[in-house]
Amino acid sequence: MKVQEDAASAPARYLRSHLGPLFEPDPVLLHRPKPNASIEVTTAGRRFVMEVDEMGCRAVLGQPSAGEKTLTVYGCSFTFGFAVAAGETFCSLLQQMFPNWRVENHGAPGYGQSQNLIQLERDTRWYKPELVTFCWIGGHLRRNVAEISWVQRNSSQADASASSKIPDRRVLRATLNRNGDLHLRLVRVPRPDLVGIDLSDFAPDAYYLDLICFRLFERASTIVKAYGGHFFVTTLRDQLSARLAGQLADRGIPVVDASLSGEEYDCLPGDHHPNALANRIYAERIGNYLSRLAPEQGTAS
Repeated sequence: MKVQEDAASAPARYLRSHLGPLFEPDPVLLHRPKPNASIEVTTAGRRFVMEVDEMGCRAVLGQPSAGEKTLTVYGCSFTFGFAVAAGETFCSLLQQMFPNWRVENHGAPGYGQSQNLIQLERDTRWYKPELVTFCWIGGHLRRNVAEISWVQRNSSQADASASSKIPDRRVLRATLNRNGDLHLRLVRVPRPDLVGIDLSDFAPDAYYLDLICFRLFERASTIVKAYGGHFFVTTLRDQLSARLAGQLADRGIPVVDASLSGEEYDCLPGDHHPNALANRIYAERIGNYLSRLAPEQGTAS
């Protein structure tokens, strides 16, 4: 569990101390990749350029301006490719595997399915990608609902000294209304007044976290299916609970299990984000799924 928390909190530290030029404020998502931004970074002893394209997405090498199909990939820092060069991200590798398609990397550090849903709702106002996937790690369950321990952890890392003003920021919190329908609202983070207080008695249970996550996936699937597209979930780390997996299966939402665990897949010693090896395996597993869809969705050459 400790590794998962470190991986989930790393984006906040990096954003503040190292990668600020790559991102700009967003009124709902808190931050978003900044178009045409780039910065040199060093990870695991390797120095490379991390860049964002003109559309505000992590650069995908070999991406055509238009393709026979468009695959949009949403996720967090694992999808963005926080600790690898652009050519090593699984999105760039998928682009090589399907050169006649257009693969877009919409991953952003610190995002969960709540933010991915807002991204999808915005993007599909302007274009309708044929294939859409939401990438998932276990830490998203708490991030989706701005769970209290997640708020405390992020608040303890806030850039505010005793003499400085606490930044007024808002993050998305997914909830259910009295009818069980999905509702998104904004809550204030950081909350340094909550740091150090034992609030575990008020934490949501696993069933509620699963139900929220399912509703977010369900809403995304409904949007994509409404215009004739294909939506699927991709797991990158950890495993969906049997309950959540069953809900997705009952709703007809496919899941690609690309999940990996183990130090050989991390950018150690200082970073628990997926390394180049992990990204290659992600691409292989997602590519295998897309190839099986070829008769129905169109063959990539």
